[in-house]
Amino acid sequence: MRLHDPLASAAVTAERAFNARLQAGCQTPLGAYATVSPGGDALSMRGFVASLDGAQMLEAETAGP
Repeated sequence: MRLHDPLASAAVTAERAFNARLQAGCQTPLGAYATVSPGGDALSMRGFVASLDGAQMLEAETAGP
């Protein structure tokens, strides 16, 4: 039984990098969702960050090798 999935690890690493790059804390309204293609040759990610009151929100999506 495999306990480490490298594709899942790549997705989680990308999501955590998104949070780290924004220097966001626990109270920051943000989200990131990354997926890796079944072959492991491409990663897609969607993310958003909002103002604390929710009045403004920025969204972005990207993909690459």
